[in-house]
Amino acid sequence: MANLVKACLTRVNDEIPPLIRLTLKEMESLDGTVNRRLERVAYLKKKLLQNYRKMNPKQKKAAIDEIRSCHRAIGKYSNQKITLANQLYEKVDARILHMDRVSAKFNAFALKRLEETRRAKKIQKENENKQTTDKKSEETPVKSDSGKPQINPGTDMPMDPNEPVYCICRQVSYGQMVACDGKNCSTEWFHFACVGVTEAPKGRWYCEECKARNPRRKKQAEKKANEKEAAE
Repeated sequence: MANLVKACLTRVNDEIPPLIRLTLKEMESLDGTVNRRLERVAYLKKKLLQNYRKMNPKQKKAAIDEIRSCHRAIGKYSNQKITLANQLYEKVDARILHMDRVSAKFNAFALKRLEETRRAKKIQKENENKQTTDKKSEETPVKSDSGKPQINPGTDMPMDPNEPVYCICRQVSYGQMVACDGKNCSTEWFHFACVGVTEAPKGRWYCEECKARNPRRKKQAEKKANEKEAAE
């Protein structure tokens, strides 16, 4: 499309200025001819007035006929100038109309490309926002009924060697985790899979170590486990 506009402008620059120069030159030539005829008419009228009483009818008629002939020639040349001006106007106007059509096509093309670019940027931004939302969703902590968060980061994130470790497996935080409600629990956070938990506990939850330190809690946990097995 840009090449079409360039070609159109080149054609206008190649055709219109020479055409204008040629037409103006022809009109200037006609102007010279008209001016000479006008001077001739002025001379003939002056001579006719000066010598009118001395001239016989034949001389008077010849002088008047020449004046009329000059006026007809002046009219003819003036019409030629008008014709040249109209032709120039039509040719320039045709080029302008052609430029308008090309310009309209170019503007429509440019607008379409702009809309496509805006649409592509919008889609890209939506995808980036979705990726950010998904990433945040993966990293959003999940709370158990006890009120403590269960960390749920993306498993494909690179591991930091300085990142703290948790659970009885002594690994970094990943997947879903459950917090021990033991006041002095040395581990505190455990991976679901490592402690056999499949869903967020309802109420308080204690690790095996803390339950061992408190027999009453251990019995309560065993009772809940038995009730759950019986229900299943």
